[in-house]
Amino acid sequence: MKSLNKKDILYIWIIVLLFLGMIFLLSNAMYLYGSQVDWYAQHMTIPDYFRTLFYNTHDLLPDFAFNIGSGQNIYNFSYYGFLSPIILISYLMPFVSMKTYMIASTVITAIISSIMLYIFLKKKNYSSETCFITSLMFIMSSCIALHSHRHIMFITYLPFIILGLFGVDKKLDNNKGWLLALSVFLLIMTNYYYSIGGIAALVVYGVFRYLQNTKKVTVKDFFKTGFSFLIPIIIGILSASIIILPTFASLLYNRAESNVTISLKDLLLPNINATYIVYNPYGVGLTAIIFPAIIAFFKKNKANLFLAITLSLLIVFPIFNYVLNGTMYIDSKSLIPFLPLYSFIIANFIEEIIHQKVNYKILIPISIVIGIISGLNDVRFFVIFGDLIILFLGIFLYQKYDKKIILLILLSITPIIQSFASSYTDEFVLKFTVKQAENEIKDRIDYITDNDKTFYRISNDNDVSENTNRIYQNINYYNSTIYSSISNQKYNKFYFDIINNNISSRNRGLTITTGNLFSLMLTNNKYVISRNKPLQGYELVKTDDGINIYKNDQVLPLGFATNNTMNIDDFNSLNFAEQMEALLNVIVTDNKSSNNFKPSVKKANIDFDEVFKNEKITKEKDNTYTLKLSDSLKVTYPLPEEYQNKILIIRFKMNHEQSCSEGDQSITINNIKNKLTCKSWKYHNGNRIFDFVLAEQDLTKLTISFQEGEFNIGDLEAYVLDYQDISNVKSNIDELVIDKDKTKGDQIIGNIDVKEDGYLMLTIPYDEGFTINVDDQKVDYELVDQAFIGFKISKGQHNIKINYTAPMKDISLIISSIGIVAFIILIIVDKKRAK
Repeated sequence: MKSLNKKDILYIWIIVLLFLGMIFLLSNAMYLYGSQVDWYAQHMTIPDYFRTLFYNTHDLLPDFAFNIGSGQNIYNFSYYGFLSPIILISYLMPFVSMKTYMIASTVITAIISSIMLYIFLKKKNYSSETCFITSLMFIMSSCIALHSHRHIMFITYLPFIILGLFGVDKKLDNNKGWLLALSVFLLIMTNYYYSIGGIAALVVYGVFRYLQNTKKVTVKDFFKTGFSFLIPIIIGILSASIIILPTFASLLYNRAESNVTISLKDLLLPNINATYIVYNPYGVGLTAIIFPAIIAFFKKNKANLFLAITLSLLIVFPIFNYVLNGTMYIDSKSLIPFLPLYSFIIANFIEEIIHQKVNYKILIPISIVIGIISGLNDVRFFVIFGDLIILFLGIFLYQKYDKKIILLILLSITPIIQSFASSYTDEFVLKFTVKQAENEIKDRIDYITDNDKTFYRISNDNDVSENTNRIYQNINYYNSTIYSSISNQKYNKFYFDIINNNISSRNRGLTITTGNLFSLMLTNNKYVISRNKPLQGYELVKTDDGINIYKNDQVLPLGFATNNTMNIDDFNSLNFAEQMEALLNVIVTDNKSSNNFKPSVKKANIDFDEVFKNEKITKEKDNTYTLKLSDSLKVTYPLPEEYQNKILIIRFKMNHEQSCSEGDQSITINNIKNKLTCKSWKYHNGNRIFDFVLAEQDLTKLTISFQEGEFNIGDLEAYVLDYQDISNVKSNIDELVIDKDKTKGDQIIGNIDVKEDGYLMLTIPYDEGFTINVDDQKVDYELVDQAFIGFKISKGQHNIKINYTAPMKDISLIISSIGIVAFIILIIVDKKRAK
C-alpha cells in the first residue's frame, strides 16, 4: 500500500462505491443480495449446515453429514466451502446469520480482489489511470457481477490467485517461495474445483515472468528454475491434502455420469467463441476490449508472445476448456481463474493507449475480423461491435484532445453497463417473504423436535427446491433430501429409479421432497410439513396459518432387523409397482430369498382414452397420445369408485424430446410434477419415464396439467393398492432404538432386540468408510436394497455402534502435516536467504 498515492486511493474508492452502488440498485431495500437459484438453495444453506454441525460437535474436521440426504460423506459438499478459510471465519460469529455473512463475505472478497489487482498493477509501474480502468473492468466483469450473488464459489477464490501472482514475483525475483505456497494452499482450501485452473494460471504467469527475466533461455536452465518454482506450489498442494484426497475419493465414488456427448472434433477444431471471453457470466465475462488487447500483446518479445498465445489458445481450442472442467463437459466457467491474467493483458493495452502507442492500421481491421468470427457464435454480435466502436472512439478522442478524463469515462461505460445487465434479470431473494417463510417452517420443526425425542426424519413440503439442504439451525432435524453437485450416486439411483420418486427439476442431482408414500415410509419420514392435503396414513398433529404438521407412527425406523430377505434376481423379476411394495416388506440382498412376500398391488384398468379425451390430444395408431400445445392444458378425470381413496401408481414413457430452443416438457398429476429436460441441456435429467405415486386422502379424481410444448406419451400403466396393505409394515420388524444423547457427529449408537436371525438394515446410503460394531465386535456390512447399509445379525439383544470416517481422510491428515512442516521449513529457508 506504500506505493499508492492520493490519486490511487481516490480511484480505489470510486471502484468500491461503483460496485456497492450496483449492489444497491439490484437489491435495494426489498431484496437480499442473493439469488433464488443456487445461492439460497446451496451456497448459503450448506455453509449454514457446516456451522450448525460445528456448534453441536465442536469438530472442525467432521466426516459425516447425517442430517442431509439420509446421511452423506461430508466431503460431497467440499465445493460449497467445507474447510474454506472464508467459511471457517463465520464459526466465530454465531450472532451473525449465515445469509448476512455470505452476502458480506462475498462482496468483501470481490472488492479485496479488485484492490489487490490494483496494487499488483501499480507494482508493475502502470499508471494510476491504467490500474483504475483495469480494476474496474475486473470487478465489473460479468462473472463477478452475477456470481457475487448466485454461484459464489465461482469467484471467492480470486483473491488467492492474485495473491499467488505476488507470490510468483517474489519467488522469481527474490527466490522466496512462502507466499506462493500459502496462496496455493488457500486457493485449494477455498475451492478445489477452480484450484486446478488457478494453479495453471499461476504456472502460466510464472513462465511469462521467467521469459521476461531471462535473456537467453536454455532447456537446462528452464527446468532447473522450473523445479525450484514448483517446490512451493507442491508444498501448498501437500498442505491442502486434507481437502484434496477425501474429495477425490468422494468424486471417485459419487461423481454422476455426464449426459453430454463430445466428439474429438468438438475438442480439437478451433472455435473462436465470444461466450468464452466476453459478456457471458459463465465465462471470463470481460468486454470486447480483450480482443484488441490480446492482439496488441503479440510482440516480438518472447514473454509477451508466450502469454498472448497461451491465453488465445484457451479461448480457441475447446479441449483446454474440457480438461479444466474435469472432462465432464465444455463449459467456459472453467476459464474464470484466468480472469486476472486477461486483466493483466488489458492493463498493458490501456497503458499503450495512454502513451499513444496504439497502431490503428493493424489493430482495427484485425479486431473487426475477430469480432465477426466470434460474433457468429453469439447473439450479442452487434454488442461486440458497439463495444469496439466506443473503445476506438475513446482512443481517438483521447489522442485528439489529450484529456484522460474522456478516455476514463468512455472505457468505463461498457463494463458498468454489462455488469448491471448481467444481473438485473436474476431473481433475488425477497427479504420479507423469505424471513417469514423461514420462521414459519423453523417454528414447526422446533415444535416437532421439542415434543418428540425419538429418532425420525421430517419431510418439508414447502418451497422444496430452496429448502432441500436446510436444517434451520436445528441439529435434531434430519431429512432425506439433498441438492449438491456431488452426492451418493447409489442413493440417487435408488431415489429415482427404484423407489421411483418423480423428478420435478431440471437437475437430477436435486433429490427433493416428494409425495411418494413408499419412499416416505421406507426412509423414516415420520412427520410431513405441508400446505397440501395429508397423505394416507398421516394424521394432522398441528395446523397454523395453513401450514400443517402430519404424523405417521407406522413408518419404518432408521434401522430395523428382519428375517424377510429377497434375492436381487427375485426382486428384479417383479414389476416396478410390486418392487415399491416389496421394499417395505423385505430387505433385498445378494443371498437366497427367505420370505413369503406376495404383492398386494394390482393392475388398475384405467381407461386412458377417457382420461385423455380432449380435442388437443390425438391418439396415434401405435396407442400413444400426441399433444402439440401453444399454451398449457389441464384435463380432469373422475376416478372410478373402485380406485377412489386408494394408492394409485401411474407410469408412462415420454417418446419425444424437445430441443432446448423449444424448452423442457412438464406434466403434473394431482400436484405431483415430472419434468424432462431438453435434449442438449448439460445437466439433462434423463427423466424419460414419468412416475406418479398418488396417495392423498380423499383421492377421487385425476387433475392432469401439461406445460406448453410437444408431447408423445406411450406405454401407459396404472396400479392400485389399498393403504391397509402396507399400514402394518412396522409390526413385522425389530426396531433399532437410537440413543440420541450419544448419537452425534460421525457416530450412531443404539440397541436392538432381534427375534430371529436375519439382517439389520439402516436407511443410510451405502458408502465406504463405515465401521460397524455389534456388541463391541466389528462386523462386515454390505449393500442392501441396492442403496443402503445392511449386515447379518443374530437373534437376541445387541448394542450397535457405527462410526464413519471419510475415505482417504487418515492419509490426508498425514500428508497435510508433512506439507505444513515443509511450509515452516520453507519460511525458515527464505529468512536465511534474506539475511
